[in-house]
Amino acid sequence: MSAPRYVNTISAQRKSRVQCEAKLEARAGFQALQPGPLIRGVVVDAGRNERLDTVYYDTSELELAKHDASLRYRKGEGWTLKLLHEIRGQALICGEHLVAGEAGVIPPEIHDLVQAMERRDQLVPVAHLRTRRQRFELLDAAQHRLGGMVDDKVSVLDGDQTAATFREIEIDWAGAAPEDVLGSLVGVLVERSRVSRHRS
Repeated sequence: MSAPRYVNTISAQRKSRVQCEAKLEARAGFQALQPGPLIRGVVVDAGRNERLDTVYYDTSELELAKHDASLRYRKGEGWTLKLLHEIRGQALICGEHLVAGEAGVIPPEIHDLVQAMERRDQLVPVAHLRTRRQRFELLDAAQHRLGGMVDDKVSVLDGDQTAATFREIEIDWAGAAPEDVLGSLVGVLVERSRVSRHRS
């Protein structure tokens, strides 16, 4: 993976949102999620399968990670910068900034947001991941959307070879959904599914 180029031209408008999420590392023996009731008041809707190719960027000293931030380029999505705002119970409250762009060319909108973290060091690719994702919708009893959940099987690449693999469950909670239900959902997944809480 080569170092990215910086560009000074104006790129596509940045799209930003506040995201409430929880991440869990699935251990050996984790059973695939199934459609149907998961906990009281939460129903899992049938999922769809996706394949993702993602490159994460950071400085040589991993300054973004030290500040609980992450920057990625994903084919079909463009650039995504996540900045952790706070931890609230089981939830990570993050600012998520999405900017369209091409691989290897960091948009100026993203560069402006991470200048203080870079410490004059250049952002370079630090991880290349390929993911087999199963995506689910989380609904309440009235079929209103509470959020989404993904089951990711991730391969960490070293060139063309797989250097490591891991499995991760991520819950993306909708803004109007009650956070206490998210806490209960995370608790049940940890208890029933041999997963462990983690941050990334």
